[in-house]
Amino acid sequence: MAAIVRNYTLFDLAILNTAGLNSDVYSPVAARGIYSEPNGQLDAANLDATFQVEAQHIIQGEAARAYGAGSKTTLDFVNQAFGTDDNSDNFKPIPGLAVRFKMPYDCTAVLFTWEFFFSVWRHYEGTYAAQTAAPIIQTKAFINGVALAHTLAGCPETVFGIGPAQAGVKKEHLNAACRSGSHLASNLAAGWHELSIRLYMGDQHMAEDFEVISLPDPLDASVETSHRFTCGFRNVSAVPLL
Repeated sequence: MAAIVRNYTLFDLAILNTAGLNSDVYSPVAARGIYSEPNGQLDAANLDATFQVEAQHIIQGEAARAYGAGSKTTLDFVNQAFGTDDNSDNFKPIPGLAVRFKMPYDCTAVLFTWEFFFSVWRHYEGTYAAQTAAPIIQTKAFINGVALAHTLAGCPETVFGIGPAQAGVKKEHLNAACRSGSHLASNLAAGWHELSIRLYMGDQHMAEDFEVISLPDPLDASVETSHRFTCGFRNVSAVPLL
């Protein structure tokens, strides 16, 4: 451990100088505070060369400054909850994939990680007879509200039309996937920080007309559909490295 030099001396029957005693306990001056010195002011210059980390020095949860233990609760999102374009303002945080935490010290490197399981109901726009490209569904990571461009990822189309008189081919069960990612952030100052994985779903305009043939006089029924994003088990973490 570091060599600590106390500046305040206690004398019998003398009036206690509380400021002097406190400064010997916790002080911004190097090599003085018996509590402050081992609490963040140890480095190669003042740490004893024979010092070794022992079991009692490790505090549970100290390595991972923020983490989510995971949630098995399933969440469903539909495209009507989003804006009409995929700019960052319209990406919405996914509960269980967002965490806000406070770092008590500056860090030169912090590793952010996330993982979640998802499936989508994403289909073409228009009608079976006149199909157009499926509106997008995308996820993206944000740190302190700033989007990480390299984390942008789309979701597959899972419903395909195969003709004007036939129902779509549904492949949602074959396209479920686990998505994980990481980002090494550098030079984060002490204070509050936030990691959030966010979702955007493109505006969907698809209405299909059906004949109600069970009635004496067949009628056309118009059905409007939506995209759905289902998110299952999910967790995030932030681990300061340096």
